[in-house]
Amino acid sequence: MSAALTTQQLTELLHTAADLESAIYTLNRTIPETKEQIKARTPKKPTVRKAPPAKEPKAPDKPICPQKPDISGFPIQLKAICACMAGVFLLVGLASGFSGFGGILSIIGLGCMAALVATTTSNRKKAQKSALAAYQSALDQYQREEESYPRRLEEYQQDLAVWQKRSKTVQLNYETRLAESEKAYELTLTDYQSKSRQLLRPMEKLLRESRRNLEKLYASDWLYLKYRSLPAVTTIYEYFLSGRCTELTGPDGAYNLYESELRQNIIIEKLENIEKKLDQIQQNQFLLYTEMQRANQISQEIAQDTKAILSQTKEIAWNTKCTAYFSEVTAKNTEAIKILTFLNGAS
Repeated sequence: MSAALTTQQLTELLHTAADLESAIYTLNRTIPETKEQIKARTPKKPTVRKAPPAKEPKAPDKPICPQKPDISGFPIQLKAICACMAGVFLLVGLASGFSGFGGILSIIGLGCMAALVATTTSNRKKAQKSALAAYQSALDQYQREEESYPRRLEEYQQDLAVWQKRSKTVQLNYETRLAESEKAYELTLTDYQSKSRQLLRPMEKLLRESRRNLEKLYASDWLYLKYRSLPAVTTIYEYFLSGRCTELTGPDGAYNLYESELRQNIIIEKLENIEKKLDQIQQNQFLLYTEMQRANQISQEIAQDTKAILSQTKEIAWNTKCTAYFSEVTAKNTEAIKILTFLNGAS
């Protein structure tokens, strides 16, 4: 179809395509950034702190009656040992007639046994006396605790009732504050989500319209498929504006010039490379450079306005620059529809 179009018509088509490509590029950058802004500023669910619980009263220990100590006399094991040893020494003494070495040994042994029994008996009596005194003291303490136990148990039950009542009040207050907080948060979140949708809606609508109109514009096949991109369209449009080309095809056509400069690395074709080398394209792809710089500026402007709007409680109101840009994209789509009408009539 391009053969039937004049240079002026091709220039207008390239202009419209470049406008739509630029709008799509800008909105494709701005919408995700806006979503990130919205996500980052989503209200956080508040934390409702519960008052620390009061210490639960401790029940009084029930008194335990002390065990009476064993105050028996000489331990039976020691008695048996002493009796055996005494018998041995006695037999030795009898066998020697209590004379000579055997007699001396038996007398000494019997004496030692007597001393041991006397010492042990004395120590035992002291231990028994001490044990009885400790037992009596513990018994007195037990009796006092036994007498006071009903009173202490009653006091504990009263304290426990007060503690349970206070704990219940604290829990009810906490549940009330929690419910109020959650309700307020839901209202805040709902309002924020509504505001977020209002922020995104005009941009998403413009993006859909721009894509749809650009697809329809390209559907007439006046531009070869390979060159339907922001870098290619703006570069070829610049060829026409500067007078370097007056047609798309042929040895002096824009396609041929574009491919020649691409092979010589005079121009850059891929967007991901262009975004890293804006200074490089300023000389040879000035129109593309201008559009990308403007896209960056608009994205920053919308990002700043998004922050301001999300931090306010009032209704959404874009600033003048953002509103002007949205109106501009709308006008570009309106112009695209007029061009489409012309193309459909020409075909």
